[in-house]
Amino acid sequence: MSSCLLLTGCAAYEAREAASAPIPAMPHSVRQGSISLGADPHVQPERQEAIFAADFASIAVLPVQVVVSNAADLPLHVAPEQFSLALPGGETTTPRPGPEVALLFPPKPGVAHYAVTGAGMVGGLAGPIGALAGRVAGLLGSLMLNQRDDEAADGRREDYTRKELRTVDLRRGESARGFLFFVLPHGTPPFEEAALTYTPSADTGLPALRITLKALHVGAAPAAPEKSPFR
Repeated sequence: MSSCLLLTGCAAYEAREAASAPIPAMPHSVRQGSISLGADPHVQPERQEAIFAADFASIAVLPVQVVVSNAADLPLHVAPEQFSLALPGGETTTPRPGPEVALLFPPKPGVAHYAVTGAGMVGGLAGPIGALAGRVAGLLGSLMLNQRDDEAADGRREDYTRKELRTVDLRRGESARGFLFFVLPHGTPPFEEAALTYTPSADTGLPALRITLKALHVGAAPAAPEKSPFR
């Protein structure tokens, strides 16, 4: 029971809405013919926390909110894989799916102690009964913590999936908006600028749109670990 009471303080992931300005009001924008592209890099920690409940700098991820608008008569295909980010030094990275990025976040630190605390409180009873009760409380606490961690992880994945840019075919006058999650290559040095490129489908004959994202103040990415599924 003590573990259950203590565990009520663990908060699950809370989704937050992300406001989106029209393209002319975005920090970076470009128009080429019938296509307009706007971009808003969310590099400020307070913005990341407010929208994603996350510190993306800790996992070397740059989230960029984009809006694509089509003013042509023909449909315009828009998909995350049509975007790329050119970094200083010549390296280029492409967006990762939101669910994959969500997996980069470990469980929140400091929650494992709840199970131990619950076991210690009940285990303070005298004799074998107290010891057994302590072990049971610890087990129950661990199970409940795992459940809360799973719920929080599921909530984060669902939220990132909902907020990322979706694959769509835009008709005349339509726009697509969402986030692109760029995982920086290991060892990327600090940088202030990066070039975001959207490349329309080859069959459209349309040129690529390129925006230079400035004043990013992105810190260095950590060196590569021995094993990683993302790099």
